[in-house]
Amino acid sequence: MTYDATRFRAYFEHEFSYDAGFRRNVSRFGSQVAIVDPPSGKSWTYAQLGAAVDSAARALAGHLRRVAPALRKNGVNVEFTRGKERLIKLTR
Repeated sequence: MTYDATRFRAYFEHEFSYDAGFRRNVSRFGSQVAIVDPPSGKSWTYAQLGAAVDSAARALAGHLRRVAPALRKNGVNVEFTRGKERLIKLTR
């Protein structure tokens, strides 16, 4: 039997998404280990992983804002939104 989350979405989350699930785990399990790098043994808690994801997203958004004029010149539209699922959308 395959798990199908669609029938539970209305009960648990208004905006059911991977991002919402990740943010929920960061909130609920912030001090617990989320991921481990086996070769180095380094581990990150959900709070640390959430902060790293946010930092990487901000850096990527900043870079794309700087290069957006050149991208637009080459026919690529850059759209920045503040929704939960999409921060940056590139279209040609």
